[in-house]
Amino acid sequence: MTVDATPLPQQARPRGAGTPLVDDLLRCAESGDRARFDALFELWLAVIFAESIRRLGEQRSAEDLTRALLLRAVQRAVDRIQAKP
Repeated sequence: MTVDATPLPQQARPRGAGTPLVDDLLRCAESGDRARFDALFELWLAVIFAESIRRLGEQRSAEDLTRALLLRAVQRAVDRIQAKP
């Protein structure tokens, strides 16, 4: 299997995609904005899955990678919230 390492074209990225996922999720979680948190999560889910499937070329592997990356991002956001005094 070959992996496509070509960067995602700028026009295919969501607006604000330059902001790290963890920071976006953290701001929403801290502010209590559940609707925005859910919307960002769904947006990043779609972006990460599309990039994963494009690079890996196989749906199951792309789903596994997407799940792992999003779980890690959410855990980091939770850890940062819990570490605040």
